[in-house]
Amino acid sequence: MEDVFAPLDEEITGFKRYFSENNRCILSAPFGEGKSYFLNEFIKSQVDEYDFITIYPTNYQICDNRDILEYIKRDVLFGLIALDENIIDGFDATKLGILRKAILESKEGVAECIPDINASVCGIGLTFSPSKVVSTLLKIWDSCEKHSDAHGNPYKEYLLSFDNEKGGIYELDAVTNLICSLIQTRQESGRKMVLVVEDLDRIDPGHIFRILNVLSAHMTYINGYDDGTKNKFNFDKVLLLCDYANIEKIYHHLYGEKTDFKGYISKFSAVRPFKYSIRDKIAKHIGCLIDEYVKDSVVSNVLAESIVANTRTTANVLIENIRNIKEQIRFASKQYKEVKLSVDVKKNHLAFTGLAEQANEAMDKLYVDTNKPLMAFMSICKAFSLSGKNILDKVAKLPRQYYEVNHIVELCGILMIPLISGLQPVLDYDLKYRLGTSRGCELKLSDDGDILELIKEPYVHENVLEHISLDVLLSKISELEQYLY
Repeated sequence: MEDVFAPLDEEITGFKRYFSENNRCILSAPFGEGKSYFLNEFIKSQVDEYDFITIYPTNYQICDNRDILEYIKRDVLFGLIALDENIIDGFDATKLGILRKAILESKEGVAECIPDINASVCGIGLTFSPSKVVSTLLKIWDSCEKHSDAHGNPYKEYLLSFDNEKGGIYELDAVTNLICSLIQTRQESGRKMVLVVEDLDRIDPGHIFRILNVLSAHMTYINGYDDGTKNKFNFDKVLLLCDYANIEKIYHHLYGEKTDFKGYISKFSAVRPFKYSIRDKIAKHIGCLIDEYVKDSVVSNVLAESIVANTRTTANVLIENIRNIKEQIRFASKQYKEVKLSVDVKKNHLAFTGLAEQANEAMDKLYVDTNKPLMAFMSICKAFSLSGKNILDKVAKLPRQYYEVNHIVELCGILMIPLISGLQPVLDYDLKYRLGTSRGCELKLSDDGDILELIKEPYVHENVLEHISLDVLLSKISELEQYLY
């Protein structure tokens, strides 16, 4: 199912101006404000010009601080290949050599990825382990390499040691070279490359500043000069997603209240972060989702406002993020029993009209399936500990435009037929099933008698539902709670 959101055109236009003018960007918003969703919408708007490579540091929680750069390189490399899996096909001999060297430098990981092979020969079970064979061969390779380098140039060896230092500031190994080469290939085809670092403030504090240090240090690794454009892998732009205020609080907690956070963060970006907030649109966004199940935008929006109000703290911060709220709504929308509620048909008065035979052949009972928007509404209310009656009371108090439908009647509609005796279906003189009286709304039925729809023709028929008081409708709704899980 496609996600829905209130329009973000204004916010995207503002961020586009900020993004186009800065090579090192920070998109800042509090937890639960939908940064990731906004970024995805922004990326869609830039698809003709930019390629975005996104890394998720939350995946690095268990790794050592010094291994951070290695994980970043791995994810960037995978992201680049995902952009175009055929990109390697166009490599020349030099680039293929880089790739070969990159694989060799990751030899332990490559060997561990090869599974054992189980086979049976003459009834005897054998296990062949290619990974052990590869590991043995690679050890021989290492011995040969060390032997051949034993009498090398000590000065060259000293300088190259910085290139190969794992996680070091001046690290420039084969994998880094390969990444730079892939990025350059995309840039030569006219694409601009962006590195996105997601959820920076939701990881271990040590990792937060390790990543910022890596990005900042590698921006100045050439002659120690930072002109505001360079970065480790030659991306055109780097974008951080975080709560800027939260990063600042973590920094002061680690290093003291009097430390200069702005001076520190300016090493990454000297421009103020772009602050994004959709607090006034969150309820509208959730209302759009609820409307997929409740089928009435007015009721859905009132319910959404109550949900958001229920999930905010006194500091106006969402206790749960938007994604969690939406998942709860999707799950709750089906948490009811699908049963058939039977209802008798009145047709005795046709016995004296000469239509008795036809009337006897017509169905004596119809039914209503509980798989209706009202049950989805009640299920969602229950999931968020809200009173469906209170929500509908709020809807009833809203001013209605001329000719606007009665939203409560529309929502309750068909499910009220088995619950209110005055809504008993009637077989009229034309042998059509109508609601309440022979002049009531015509009923659209399935072949087996399921009431699917009330066909309204105001200029001919009356809507009996309109004459039932709100209190009666709401009191009857409580009878449906027995079908909620």
